[in-house]
Amino acid sequence: MAKEPPPPTSTTGPAPALLAMEDGTVYRGIGFGAINDGAGEIVFNTAITGYQEVLTDPSYRGQIVTMTAPEIGNVGVNPVDFESSRPWCAGFVVRELSPVVSNWRASGGLDALLRQHGVAGISGIDTRAVTRRIRLSGAQRAVITRNVADPAGAVERARKHPSRCPRRGAGLGRGGAGARRGARRDPVSSVTPAHSLAPLWPRRGGQDLQGRQWLCGIACGASCATSWSGSSCW
Repeated sequence: MAKEPPPPTSTTGPAPALLAMEDGTVYRGIGFGAINDGAGEIVFNTAITGYQEVLTDPSYRGQIVTMTAPEIGNVGVNPVDFESSRPWCAGFVVRELSPVVSNWRASGGLDALLRQHGVAGISGIDTRAVTRRIRLSGAQRAVITRNVADPAGAVERARKHPSRCPRRGAGLGRGGAGARRGARRDPVSSVTPAHSLAPLWPRRGGQDLQGRQWLCGIACGASCATSWSGSSCW
């Protein structure tokens, strides 16, 4: 009986990679994007479209994003749909990376975008299993690496990575929550503009000129203003 061929090692072909989580779970897949390791809190996103907007959303700064949609990258990337100047996430996990870009607006592919900005990616992962583990175990850190010969070392690097979580389950990793609280980082300051946005209307003391209290929030590129008397979006 013919032997199973060894995993590819050529830099021009598919590159084996690992996704290692701090609870000891290891998933094997194929690396894409940057060849460097990516480490951070692992999260998931259930959007069917909009992976380019997810990558360039500053709220994902320093996180490894898992996309639950089965195929990612089929429409490529374009300069119009960026949410900010560049991708902010530390890593990108997909079930299948589309080998073909098919969209008239595309100016490049997802693989090239991640390589350009130093973001590690991994495909061939059961993203449903990853999502379920995150939901059951809570927030935890992970590492994407192409050093497939040392999965235990990748798990240990995940456990040692500084946490951005305000509270962590004491059962994950070594040392529990209290041992790592001093290592948390502030991801907000690195993506905050030097100057805040100008007000959309004259205001004083948290009220507009009609005396209504208001709250302004910006999320996913949409701005909403809410008052006690009602809400409106623009």
